[in-house]
Amino acid sequence: MNVAGYVGSVAGMLLVAGLASAQRPDFSGMWTLDRGASDFTAPAFSGGRGGDDVGRLFITHAANGTVIVGAETNGLKAWSFAPGRELTIPVGRDTSMRAASRWEGDRLVAEGTQGAMTMHEVMWLSPDAGTLTIEVTTTTPDGETRNRLVYRADRPVGPCAAWAMPCREFPQDAPPAAGAAALPAVVSAGPQEGAAGAREGEWRQWAGRNRDFTAESAGLAERWPASGPAELWSRPLGAGHSAILVAGGRLFTLYRVSHGDGGGAPWTPRESVIALDAATGATLWEYEYASKNQDFGQGAGPHATPLLAGGRLFTVGSNKELHVFDPATGELLWSRNLIDDFGAPPLLIRSMIKPGSGMSPTPYNDTILLQVGGPGQAVMALRQSDGAVVWKSGSFLVSHAPVGLIPVGGRTHAVVFAGQAVVGMDPDTGRVLWAHPHDAGNDFNFQIPNYDPDTGALFFSSGYIGGSQAIRLVPDGDVGDVVHTELLWEDRRLRFTFLNVLRLGGFIYGTSGQGAAAVLTATHLETGETAWRERGFSRATMVYGDGKAVILEEDGDLSLVRLSPSGLERLATTQLFDTRSWTVPTLVGTTLYARDRARIVALDLGVREAGDGR
Repeated sequence: MNVAGYVGSVAGMLLVAGLASAQRPDFSGMWTLDRGASDFTAPAFSGGRGGDDVGRLFITHAANGTVIVGAETNGLKAWSFAPGRELTIPVGRDTSMRAASRWEGDRLVAEGTQGAMTMHEVMWLSPDAGTLTIEVTTTTPDGETRNRLVYRADRPVGPCAAWAMPCREFPQDAPPAAGAAALPAVVSAGPQEGAAGAREGEWRQWAGRNRDFTAESAGLAERWPASGPAELWSRPLGAGHSAILVAGGRLFTLYRVSHGDGGGAPWTPRESVIALDAATGATLWEYEYASKNQDFGQGAGPHATPLLAGGRLFTVGSNKELHVFDPATGELLWSRNLIDDFGAPPLLIRSMIKPGSGMSPTPYNDTILLQVGGPGQAVMALRQSDGAVVWKSGSFLVSHAPVGLIPVGGRTHAVVFAGQAVVGMDPDTGRVLWAHPHDAGNDFNFQIPNYDPDTGALFFSSGYIGGSQAIRLVPDGDVGDVVHTELLWEDRRLRFTFLNVLRLGGFIYGTSGQGAAAVLTATHLETGETAWRERGFSRATMVYGDGKAVILEEDGDLSLVRLSPSGLERLATTQLFDTRSWTVPTLVGTTLYARDRARIVALDLGVREAGDGR
């Protein structure tokens, strides 16, 4: 093994932990390498995979003492140490070592072994907390190597063209192609209420009322006719992946005009928030704003799902444009540009594909929570009424995932599936309570981790090199806020890449796979054991209601199934869309609202009365 690469893996990814106290430093922050003050053997940060350094560390120091350090390239995986525990930690992409850590005064010391090699590492802060020093000594049968790495506190993130995984510019001019159909790009106010006859029920945020993709539905049909379920209405929409909200007889979503086939290039560098009549699909109001085209080769933004809370509609665009509306009239109440106003990174820092922002806002009391990014502001809480900052916290790499809310030890935790870790935070203050490493590379984490409050088991999954993990959250009754994490299981081959899963009872159901072919699988939450695997699906999104799951595959097939630990029962299947379908549908009562990259439809999934010719 390359010792220099190993040293970089250790120094570039982490060190150590112990219970926080007033005398012990907090290593949290973004840190940039000072080459002139450092003394190390290049390539100290290769981690066995390309490039000669990463130069920047992202450190999370949680209240339970855990420290997680991530680097700026995908070849170095984040890991953690915990006081008094020996852990298996990754070294580079494919190897690992056993290591333990302890405090020695105000310094953190980690020691580990891998075969005949030993590592001794010390990390400390300067008195003004502006300099982080890491000294690493590795010993092998061939001798000893010493490296001294000095980092300075990093205030700005810097221009994305200078990142280790830089951003690029894309064409912004998109003249309409011959025959292309574009929706009117105007602001217009429609009726004050939805049309009479709109079906009852609401879906006001990402993943529905309980943020678990389940609907309070009854009366869904057991079978569909050969032609599929009855279509109530259908209309053109546009490109994008924002899911559909339903409330007060209205639908709310976002889109971007595409002038290519199937929602493809070229795209207009503008996005629209649109309100539709739920019963007819007619436009009630629409608001358009400028929004740059990004790397939309895999699908154009907007990607985030709106939020209805406190009598307001919150939306987030591809370039972190936050707009807040009166949902009845479309009046803009206030707005923030998270990049211009707060210096947030415009795109994911490590992602090779940078398709724009995808984080959906989460309501908590009178605030919204969302991943923003930047030193000390990985997550922010903004006041719903005016956008004022209530708190900001964290210096970890962010992802596309919404913030979740879970009950732990009698209190609410905000759970963040960040770029390199799952992080638990106090939603009232932003304090980082606990953290657990999970690094998929690219910062491509999309889901709200799935939590079982009865057992404390927390499940999360990624594509690429991440796979799936389940941990248990264990409150320490003697220390109050302190929560420890215990790994239950890990499966690198179980990859729910960017589409959602369902938790029904003690099992997780979803389509695992990286490419066009996927496998629908049932996995026991506590043990990771596979109950069954069913082929014949592409990657899919799912919603659940009335004891059945509605599955929308990315190739446009729509299916009705029953899911249980004993197996899958297929009830009906129809071809719904002809273009890529990555947006999870919305189920309200017996009406399913769905979209692809070109149109939006409303379907009646209810039981048909005798003689009903629909």
